[in-house]
Amino acid sequence: MDTPTFITFMVMWMLLFFGILGIVLTYRHNRHLIDLIHKERMTALERGLEMAVLPTRGNGFVGGSGHAAPAAHFLHRGLVCTLLGLALMAAFGVNAGAKSALWGLPVTAFGIAYLILYFVVASKEKRT
Repeated sequence: MDTPTFITFMVMWMLLFFGILGIVLTYRHNRHLIDLIHKERMTALERGLEMAVLPTRGNGFVGGSGHAAPAAHFLHRGLVCTLLGLALMAAFGVNAGAKSALWGLPVTAFGIAYLILYFVVASKEKRT
């Protein structure tokens, strides 16, 4: 296996690894927050205290509560993914040729999808 192909495969495996790691760590963090909220509510019930309002995404909780994410969130992700994909395409194109530059297309496509989602969500936020 030549060096540019090896580097390409290593970058793809690293992206996959860090993506899965991010998903797992986010899940564990949210699970920990839910456990803490449960312990707090059970302690309040045992002492006969009034229970606090359950946190949602809007008032401090990170987990899923059904609320839509703000448009700026999608803009940030869209710009990062698009620029990362274009940088990958440029790096692979210079080092390994035009065929290898296509490895950056999926990341660029995700970024463009997030940018489209940003414009859709931003227009809905303006209407309300």
